[in-house]
Amino acid sequence: VNVGNTGVRIALTPNPLTVSTGTPGTLTLTLPFPTGPGGLTVNLSSIDTNVATVPLTVMVPANSKTVSFTVTGVCACPTPDGAFPGNTTIVATDSTGTYQPGSAMVNVIAATIAVTLDAGSVGVTRTLNGVITLSAPAGAGGATIALSTTSPGIVDVQPLSVTIIQGNSTGLFTVKGLAPGSAIIMASSSGFTSGTVNVNVGLLGAILLPGNVKVGPNQSAPFPVNLATPAPVGGVMITLTSSDTSIAQVPPGVFIDFKATTPAVQPQVTGITPGSVTITASAVGLPDSIANVAVVPVLTVPVLTITTISLADGTIGASYSQTLTATGGSGTYSWKVTQGRLPPGLTLNSSTGEISGIPTMQVASSSVTFQVTDTGNPAQTATASFTISTTF
Repeated sequence: VNVGNTGVRIALTPNPLTVSTGTPGTLTLTLPFPTGPGGLTVNLSSIDTNVATVPLTVMVPANSKTVSFTVTGVCACPTPDGAFPGNTTIVATDSTGTYQPGSAMVNVIAATIAVTLDAGSVGVTRTLNGVITLSAPAGAGGATIALSTTSPGIVDVQPLSVTIIQGNSTGLFTVKGLAPGSAIIMASSSGFTSGTVNVNVGLLGAILLPGNVKVGPNQSAPFPVNLATPAPVGGVMITLTSSDTSIAQVPPGVFIDFKATTPAVQPQVTGITPGSVTITASAVGLPDSIANVAVVPVLTVPVLTITTISLADGTIGASYSQTLTATGGSGTYSWKVTQGRLPPGLTLNSSTGEISGIPTMQVASSSVTFQVTDTGNPAQTATASFTISTTF
C-alpha cells in the first residue's frame, strides 16, 4: 500500500497503535492539504479483521485536514512467527484518488483480569469478599468471567460465573473457608488473560477468658474476653452463656472487629445468689472456652473510726508516749499527720500509731490532724484532730 508520492500521502497516527481486546483505540487521519467545501470521504480497511476492525469510511470535514476514527481490538491472535500476540495493518484510501493511501500497524494485546481479596487469609467458616477487575471496560454484550479454585475442599467460591455488563470493569464474588489449607482462585474469560489470587484458610486462635472470678450477689465484676490472634475479615461474634443464670449472668455476647483481639467494651459478670457457675464463650470457627465464676457472700466491714479521745500534754526533757487507737475497717492500720505538726522532739509511728519522744521546746497549744487507713478493698480512712502542748 505504500506507493506513490509520499508528499501527498495520507498519514495515520500513532503508528503503531496498541489496543486491548474488546477495547477501542483511536487513530488520527491527516491529509496533506485541507479539504474543499464538501469535505472528503476516505475508505478504511483492516488487513486482518480477525485481529482488529475499523469503520468502512470516515469523512474529513470541509476545510479540514484531520479526523479521528475508532479501532477495535478483536483478538490477540499470534503471528505465524510468534513475534507479537496479534497485529494487523489499517489502510486509509482516498475515495477520489487524489492522495496516496496511508497505513498504520495496530498491535492487539489480550485484556487482563485482576483478582483481589479483602485479605490473604480467612478462618474456617468465615467469608472473604473478592473483586474481579478488567484492565479495560467490557465491550458490547459484556464479559462473562468464570471462577474456579484448585482446592474445592478448602474454599467455596460463589458465584461460579460473574457477568460484567458493557462499559463496566468490575465484578464481585465471595470465598468461604471450608478447611485448613491453601487454595488458588482463578478467573478466566475468552479474550482475556486469566487472573489468579492465593488464599490461606486456617483455624482461628483461642478465646481467652479470666480465671477464678469472684463476685458478690447483686454486684458486677470485670469479665474480659480476648482472642489469642487478631480477628479475621468480618470480625468475630463471641457468644457468652452462663450454666445457671439464677446464680450469675453475663451479656449474650461481644463482637471483636477485624484485626482486633479485644472488644470495644469488655463485658461484666453479675452475681445473683451465692454459688458457682461456668461461663462458656463460643464462636463459629473457634474452640469453646470455659471460665469458672464464684458468687460469694459479701462480708459487711465495720466503719473505720478513731477512738482516741484526747492527747496528754508533754513535759520538756521528759519521755512522752501515747498511742492512737481505732476500730472497724479490715486488715492493718497505717497512720499519718495530715494537718499541723507535733511539738519538736515528738514523732508518730505510722504502723503502731504511737506518739513518742522527748519534747524539746515549749508549745502552748498545737492542733494536729491525724489520718488512719486500713488495708481493705476498698480501703477506708478516718481522721481526727487533737491539741497537744509541752511545758516545763
